[in-house]
Order: sequence, then structure tokens, then C-alpha cells
Amino acid sequence: MSRGTRAFYDQLADVYPLLYDDFEAEVTSQGAAIDAVLRSWAPSTAIIADLAAGIGTQAIALARHGWTVHAFDLSPRALVRLDAWARREGVAVSTTVHDFTAGRPGGLPRDCPIAFLLLGNAVAFATDDKLSCGLRDLAADPSTAAVIGSTRVYDPDAIASAPCGACVFEHTRLRGGQSVTHRWFACGGRDYRVEVELAGTVQLSAVTMATARHRSAIAALFLGAGFTSLDWIEPNAAGFYQPMFVAR
Repeated sequence: MSRGTRAFYDQLADVYPLLYDDFEAEVTSQGAAIDAVLRSWAPSTAIIADLAAGIGTQAIALARHGWTVHAFDLSPRALVRLDAWARREGVAVSTTVHDFTAGRPGGLPRDCPIAFLLLGNAVAFATDDKLSCGLRDLAADPSTAAVIGSTRVYDPDAIASAPCGACVFEHTRLRGGQSVTHRWFACGGRDYRVEVELAGTVQLSAVTMATARHRSAIAALFLGAGFTSLDWIEPNAAGFYQPMFVAR
């Protein structure tokens, strides 16, 4: 991915918990949802490779559920926060800086099944070419048990046609009695400016690149890379905040 994407996630790492009303409750909820999906779709002996771990929202949650977790991310700053959080929790999560579009990370065992995670905005931040390159490597690896990902609920056509400067996403919530607003503005092409405000004060304003895709486009990328199936799990079925998919 681009240097701009890495810089964006380095900045986001410090404010990410602000995006949720109750971050600890969100970690618990997401962990329970992903754990249930893993137990339905992956072998019980699988280890978890979170390829876009960020500050550890899902990685820490799954370690609490007893999974062996290896966390990877483009952002060194995010992984520093993850390391500190894991130490406070007393859970073992290894961390390595890695861009998942480069393919299978080094250091993972090859003698046991691996469930790879691509949750949140991971898929959206990669171009078609780079995403396909990384996915082909995972699809060709015999140890890959499944890739579990998610995508936002949005209208890709409306986002793609939005004029420069238009707000394509906005959400405001109360956190500790203070308002937190999260916005995305179109900047032309794949560029978006992301803002996070706390009580009217800007905490983050950074430009990154993303691609909004229809589900059919996501499925085509995975199947074209060599996976043989892709199944969708709706939020009301998984208990996750986004639609999830399982590629095998």
C-alpha cells in the first residue's frame, strides 16, 4: 500500500478508541462475533493471523478467547499500542509490521491451519491489483484454512460519483458525555480526507486512499485469486458491526 495509507493509520492509532461509544464493550462484542465465526468455519487447531490488526481490537479479543494470534499491520505506531495493550492484558500476541498486499507474512508456521483476518477497512484500502497479488499468495498456501473479512455498508456507486469536497460518511455519537464525529470527504479519485472531532475539536485530519466495492466485486477478486468459495454473513447473523465474508 502507499506511504499515505501507512501515515494515515499511524495517526489513526492514537484516536481510534474514540470511534466507539464504549470501546471495551465493542472489543468484547467483536471478539464474541469473530470467535463464533471462526468456530463455525475454521478448524479448532487453527492459529489466527490478523493481517490488518491496527491497535489490536480483534487480536486482543481473540487472544482472550484462547486463540493463538499473530498480528500484522502496515502501521508501526498501531502495533506499538497493540504490544502495550497485550502486556496490560497479560495475553500473548506477536506483532510484525507487514503489508498484507505483499502476500503471506514470514514467520508463520506451515504445519498447521491458519485463519487469516482482513476486517474493517482492510480490503477497501488496497487497489485491485495489489489486493489480488496478496490474495493469490494466500490462496496458493496449503496452510490457509480461510480468510475472514468484512466490508462497510454503503453504496459504492454514490461514493465513486461524489463531487470533490462532498461528505460521503458522517457519524456522531456521545462518548463520556462528549460528542465524537467521524467524517469522510471525497477528494477526487481514490483520495478521501478523514476527520475525527471530539467536542468540536479536530483530533485527526488526514488524507488516505480507498476503494468502495460492491460485494460482487469483492467476490470476483477473491475467486479470481484462486479461492473456490466466498460466503457472506450478515450483521444480524454474526453480531458484527459490518457484513462479514469467509473465503476458502
